[in-house]
Amino acid sequence: MGLAVLLLLLCGIALAEDRKVISEKNEYGGKTMEITYSKDDRDFENKVRTIIYLDGNGKTLKSEGHSTDKFAMENGDNKVITYYDANGKQSRLENYYIDMFSNEYGVTRSVAHFDTDGNQTKMENFYTDKLSGETGYNRQVTYFAGSSRRTKYENYYTDKFAKAEGYNRLVVYLDDNGKTTKREFYKNDVLIDTKIPKSR
Repeated sequence: MGLAVLLLLLCGIALAEDRKVISEKNEYGGKTMEITYSKDDRDFENKVRTIIYLDGNGKTLKSEGHSTDKFAMENGDNKVITYYDANGKQSRLENYYIDMFSNEYGVTRSVAHFDTDGNQTKMENFYTDKLSGETGYNRQVTYFAGSSRRTKYENYYTDKFAKAEGYNRLVVYLDDNGKTTKREFYKNDVLIDTKIPKSR
């Protein structure tokens, strides 16, 4: 491909989206950029805009994507925030859900954590007041080995539940088959009880 053709293609890509600096210095010491999309851009149907946070060296540390109404209605989330490590790899992904999705599934936000190899190590789910009133917990954190096998999960309980039951966090450990091996009960980060299934 000739240089002139390559430059023309790059210019076409650049013109498909509008970029502007909305902050000269953000919390990471660099600029904050806003990207809006035109009909010629491939992300036009899915995204309204993207906010990119750079550090002092110009590296992207965070991007914040805002979805179109159509995409949000079809997929459930209207905002996705991605965090990157010093090597540019995704380290955390946050999804924020629209009311319709939250009312149906009981989740308002989810946060996925990744290691340097791209494997998911942890998933946090935050629940609606309605679901929390039924289950007692408003947040659950699940831990993974590799990228799929659950090793344990933690439930964080509401003040109302904690007052009635005497604990505000439960940690459940799982074996390779997903069966419970141990339960730990905490009150204000102090271990107050441990239970092991009788079958063990």
